[in-house]
Amino acid sequence: MVMRDFRGVRVARKRAPDVSRTQIAPDRAAVHSALCVVPKRLRSNPLRPLLPGYALAAVESWAAALRLARHTPYDVYIVCSPLGWSEPIEICRRIRNVDPQTPIVVFASDVTLAERRAALASGCVQAFVARSDDAHNLGGTVGQLVMLAELRSMDAMKRGIQAMEEHIGQRLARLQRRAPKAPPAARTQTRLKVEACRIFGAAGGSRANFERLWPSIYESALKRVRKPGA
Repeated sequence: MVMRDFRGVRVARKRAPDVSRTQIAPDRAAVHSALCVVPKRLRSNPLRPLLPGYALAAVESWAAALRLARHTPYDVYIVCSPLGWSEPIEICRRIRNVDPQTPIVVFASDVTLAERRAALASGCVQAFVARSDDAHNLGGTVGQLVMLAELRSMDAMKRGIQAMEEHIGQRLARLQRRAPKAPPAARTQTRLKVEACRIFGAAGGSRANFERLWPSIYESALKRVRKPGA
């Protein structure tokens, strides 16, 4: 379609930016992050005004949503409804299969009571927020879920810290016996981190909070190995 200005002069049509490839931090001090699953061909992330202070990533495809859910820890997932290209609840189920602990919120523009009940009854959604009646509550709802996830992660830390440190310590001790002066290779550290994250998740902790706690967990395990007689 040819576009012209008020004088009839032909003007270039600007393409909308692809939000699926863009991660935007609202400020450098953002502490928490969210993965937003949004409809296609939007000029900007519609959740940006509702979530100030969060680092947001927006995706608009199955592949991008699941890829980021697998490889990037987020504090919360927000799935818009309707998407146009998929059923939001199915996306929520797929994400939950990949990440069993991180909160998931459905944000709906047009909502029915049946849809709200179906989402909450699915077992994979922690909250359902409708633009029509409580859009400005999205930030509060997300903040509360993130806080509860942090509390569960602290409990997971208490329950799982000994198992994590013992597991990492045993692995490091075996490596130290083979090469006493060599520090653990980067690949070994990555493998230990993945294994510790599984223990942490089994205890109820989220991946985003594990990322914050991992340096202290690893350092504590190293100290355990370095102790005489360990």
